Amino acid sequence: MREATLMELIASAGQAKSLAYEALDKLAAGEVAAAEECLRQADALFTRAHQLQTELLQAVVGANDGVPQRQNESCEPDTVPWLLCVHALDILMTGMTEHNLIQRIVRLFRSRCMGL
Repeated sequence: MREATLMELIASAGQAKSLAYEALDKLAAGEVAAAEECLRQADALFTRAHQLQTELLQAVVGANDGVPQRQNESCEPDTVPWLLCVHALDILMTGMTEHNLIQRIVRLFRSRCMGL
C-alpha cells in the first residue's frame, strides 16, 4: 500500500470526523438542516475512507482465499509503512464511531426538541 493511499485514508477519515463535530456545533446553534448536511458530507468521506481501508486489507490478505499475498512487493512488511497504516485505521474507526453517535444525537434532538 502506498503512503499516498494511506494519507488519503487519514485525510478522508479526519475530515469526515471534523464534519461530524461541525454537525454537533450546528445542532447546538439550532441549525438542524445544516447539521444534517454536515453529516451527509461526512458520510461520503467515510465511504471513501472505508473503500481505501478495504483496498489496504485486500493488498495484504488475498480477497478470496485469506492467504497473505506476497507477490506484490508493496505488501512486504519492510516496505509498508505499518505505523502509518495503524494510524489510518485508528482514525477511520474512531471517526466512524463518533459519527454514528453524533447522528443519533441529531435524531434525538429532532424527535424530542422539534417533534419531527
